[in-house]
Amino acid sequence: MIPPDERSHDSEEEPVAKVDRRASREDPEEPTETAEEPPAAPAEEPPPDESAGEELPEINIYSLLRMFVGMVLQQAWVHLGVQMDQTSRKVVQDLPKAKTAIDVLGALVQHLDPDLDDSERRELERALADLRINYTQRA
Repeated sequence: MIPPDERSHDSEEEPVAKVDRRASREDPEEPTETAEEPPAAPAEEPPPDESAGEELPEINIYSLLRMFVGMVLQQAWVHLGVQMDQTSRKVVQDLPKAKTAIDVLGALVQHLDPDLDDSERRELERALADLRINYTQRA
C-alpha cells in the first residue's frame, strides 16, 4: 500500500461529499452534507427507425436559400415597423436595417431564380415589391 503523501495524481481519488451551506439556518458555521449525485449518463440518439418510411428532405443550396428568404422577409417587415419583433415584443421602426434586409432579399431571390417555378417567382417578386413600396413610403 502506498502512503497518502506518495500517491500519484493518476490514481483514483476518494469521492468528495457535496455540502449545501444554505440548508442550515440555525447554525451557519456547521455545513449540512447532502447526498452525492451520480453523473448524468450521456444522451444517446436512438437509431433511425427505418420502418417509418419517412425520408428527410434533401438539403441543397436552393432549400437553404428558401429558408433564408423566409427569415429575411420576416425581418424586413419587423424593421419597417409593420410587425412586432418576437424577441422584444415591441414594434420598432429601423429603416437602415429594413433597407439592408430588402437588398439582401433581392439578392437571395436573384440567386434562387433558377430553381423557382412561375408561381413562386411571382410570389417572391410581389413580396419584394410590397417591401420596397412600404420602405419608400416610410423613408
